[in-house]
Amino acid sequence: MSEEISKLKAEEAGTFNTHHIDDDNNWNWDNNSKMGLIFVLVGVGLLVANMTGLSFTNWWALFFFIPAVISFGKGFQKYTRAGYLTHSAAGAMGGSLFMIFLGSMFLFGLSWSTFWPAIFIVIGASSLLKAMAR
Repeated sequence: MSEEISKLKAEEAGTFNTHHIDDDNNWNWDNNSKMGLIFVLVGVGLLVANMTGLSFTNWWALFFFIPAVISFGKGFQKYTRAGYLTHSAAGAMGGSLFMIFLGSMFLFGLSWSTFWPAIFIVIGASSLLKAMAR
């Protein structure tokens, strides 16, 4: 009980470290952690593009991946907390699949006339996730 009071006092004073592993050994993802991960992923992608000669003419499409990663992370957290796939976790993961598809289409300059059937695959995968949910 006194440990909880100490944490609350430290949190109120602004000295509580929010970058910790909680009692269930789960990483506490605060906004700084999420933004740090996003910057690392974007930086790695741009570095790979510079080193390999890949051309990201539509680099702005990387911003489609930000909500996709956040949504997938939230869905995965819901899944791990519940111990099974819930409807809200499946919805979050399915939505992130669509954002990843869109971002990939723009980022790599893929032809919509060739890859439009992939929309059916994304919708089907999202529906399968929902069907597996309890």
